[in-house]
Amino acid sequence: MNVVKAAYKYFELFGAQGVAARAVATIPGTSNEFMARVPYRDGRVVIRVGTTDVAAFEHVFVQDEYGFDLDPTPKMIVDAGANVGMSAVYFALRYPHAKILAVEPDSTSFRILEKNARLFPQIIPIHAALWNRDGYVRLNDGGTGHWGMQVRESELGIAVRSLTLPSLLRQFEIERVGLLKMDVEGAECEIFSDAASWIGVVDSICVELHDRFRFGCMAAFNAATEAFPKRWRRGELHCAAR
Repeated sequence: MNVVKAAYKYFELFGAQGVAARAVATIPGTSNEFMARVPYRDGRVVIRVGTTDVAAFEHVFVQDEYGFDLDPTPKMIVDAGANVGMSAVYFALRYPHAKILAVEPDSTSFRILEKNARLFPQIIPIHAALWNRDGYVRLNDGGTGHWGMQVRESELGIAVRSLTLPSLLRQFEIERVGLLKMDVEGAECEIFSDAASWIGVVDSICVELHDRFRFGCMAAFNAATEAFPKRWRRGELHCAAR
C-alpha cells in the first residue's frame, strides 16, 4: 500500500488522529499504540498502527464480521485466538452482560489484549493456546504478521502453555458456553478432532477454518458439529448453533 492510499485508509478508519498516529509511529523510538474509537458504538480499543491490528479492526468493526444474531443471547463466550482483543471488545459491546474468556498465545498480542481487557472488565485475558491436551505447544509465525501465529507440537518455536476447553471451563467454574469463537490458524483441526468431551456444553460455534494450513480442519469441524441443526456462513466464518 503506497503512502497516499495508506493515509486515506487511516483517515477513513480513524480520522485525522489516526493519520497523525501512523506518521508519528514511523519515527524510531516512538510507540505505535493508538486508542481508536469504535465506529457506531460507545467504546475505544487499543491497536498498533502499521500492523495487522488495523485489518483486524476493520474486519470486526467496519465489516461487522460477527454481526449475526444469537438466540439465546450468550452469557458466556470463549474467544480462542483472541489476538489483541478486537472480537472480544465487539462481544463486550454487543453482549454487555456476558463474560468473555479471551485466549491468546502470542505474548506481543496478549500485551495489547490485556490493555483492552482493562477497558472492558467482562473480558478475562488468558495467555495460552487452546489445544487438545494440557501442557505446552510451540508458537510459530505463519508469515502473515501478528494475527497469523500458529501453534504446533514441534521442537521449533516459542513454548506456550496449552489448555483444553474442559480444563479452561473447570478453571473458571463454567458449565455452559453460549458462543465459542475460534480463529486459531489451523489448530482447530486438533481441537475439533477431540471434541467429544466438550461439544455438548456449547450452544453455538463460529470459526475461521484454515484447511490451507492444515488439511482436515473443515472435516473435523463438520464431524464435531453434526448435531447442530443451524448453519450459516459470514465472510470467512463457518457457524453452527443448536
